[in-house]
Amino acid sequence: MESVSKLRERLLQSPEDWEVRLALGALLRDEQPREAALLVATAPNDPETPDQAVQAAALVHHLDDELSLKLTDRALAQDSGHVESLVLRALIYQERGDAPKAKRSAAVAAMIDPDRLAEETELLQWLADQGQRVPGMKAVVPSALAEGAAAETFVRRTNPVIARPEEEARMVLPEEVATLIVQIDDEEDEEPLPVIHEEALA
Repeated sequence: MESVSKLRERLLQSPEDWEVRLALGALLRDEQPREAALLVATAPNDPETPDQAVQAAALVHHLDDELSLKLTDRALAQDSGHVESLVLRALIYQERGDAPKAKRSAAVAAMIDPDRLAEETELLQWLADQGQRVPGMKAVVPSALAEGAAAETFVRRTNPVIARPEEEARMVLPEEVATLIVQIDDEEDEEPLPVIHEEALA
């Protein structure tokens, strides 16, 4: 792995290179999280891939969660089944205390990859505590866990250098689920999610 100084030098030479920008951010985020976030906020161009967009969103969300949501929007526009983007959105809404919106994102993630969402035990427990249990998912941890811990766990897991193998196989969502993703931020009321039959997900 390259050093911070080497990556800084490479970024100065190629400021539009998101691989270098994210690799540098990954090295800085523990000791200098604000600088890591600023690497994203001051980028001269948008991330090129959904994976880059969600990695950038994970780096910046503590500094600017609105920018983080916009980056997940970009990832979902490119890949409507990008589970990591949906999970991060749910975690951001958890930090905001917005349980209905957190549930919407989590519910879509659960329909696509329930095993991935099951890793977010703090989020699932918090949703259950708020009366917003995600259908088919179980809350299995004490409710006293800090709300911010879930998003922090996500950030630490998100490695811009090593991609999750399962992310290489993208699934095409049925029209109903794709529509739900687009409407996640447009729904200001708290109406329940539409019922999507298992046949539609086949």
